[in-house]
Amino acid sequence: MRTPPPKSEWLHGSLAQDGFRVQQIRFFAGRDESLSQYLSPNTLALAVVFSGHQSLVFRNTRLEVTADHGAILQPQSGLYWTASGGRNHRMVLVELGEKMLVRLRGMGDHATPVSEEALNHPLFLEPKEFTVPASVLSLAQQLATPPTHTACLPVWYQAKVTELASLTLFKPVMQPGETSTMEVNRERVDKAVFLLERDLENPPTLQMLAREVGCGPFYLSRLFASQMGRTIPELLRQRRMELAAKLLSTSRESISNIALRVGYESFSAFTRGFVREFGVTPSGYRKRCRQVA
Repeated sequence: MRTPPPKSEWLHGSLAQDGFRVQQIRFFAGRDESLSQYLSPNTLALAVVFSGHQSLVFRNTRLEVTADHGAILQPQSGLYWTASGGRNHRMVLVELGEKMLVRLRGMGDHATPVSEEALNHPLFLEPKEFTVPASVLSLAQQLATPPTHTACLPVWYQAKVTELASLTLFKPVMQPGETSTMEVNRERVDKAVFLLERDLENPPTLQMLAREVGCGPFYLSRLFASQMGRTIPELLRQRRMELAAKLLSTSRESISNIALRVGYESFSAFTRGFVREFGVTPSGYRKRCRQVA
């Protein structure tokens, strides 16, 4: 039986109008699958990989891109981008068109050597693989799970894509070895947010989060609340309810199944949480969305 082709979900953006396009690619590869078909010509692409193992081959260069890594690449003849068979793959792919690249060229002289080449020349010849910091992982996860308030999405995506480009294509002003306590703590919170959003159905405990980010549970709890303006349970509930609202408005999945998908085994607890967040029951929210549509 032939493996279904890779699946791409368009999230937002038009290369012609906005200067960027955001996709989420998620699939199981029974055998090696080409990903080149998801790249548009005359763009600079940023791929942030959450899971899987991919290969980038160009001329005599071969790069391996694994989970929590990223790639900067430009579609061109002779570039082969392949997802390895026998693995689950999930990534966010952000393509930057000429309109966005012009905007980025005016952001200053802190571009990395590889991105300076990409920003200032029509052809970017060598793909680049890089380790993705927690701040970029968290940002890419946000792009994949946007807020449900559709009126603000164009501005929201514009800001997030610009932030992602600035974090991946430009050098930090602070030099290596000068990382402040503030930067370390910000990185800890960003990583904690990413780990929470990665699996809303089975989120890590506070102790697991603290171990992953390298500090004590009590310290992380206070740090998180001070930087995010809400506690870890409050943010988790918000993200769960935002995903539930998106599923209620865009799918025909039953409300009980949606409750399970966002981590609630109790339907009544899910309903109480949803009403607290949106001021309406899940069924009422779905009905209202259908009336608007």
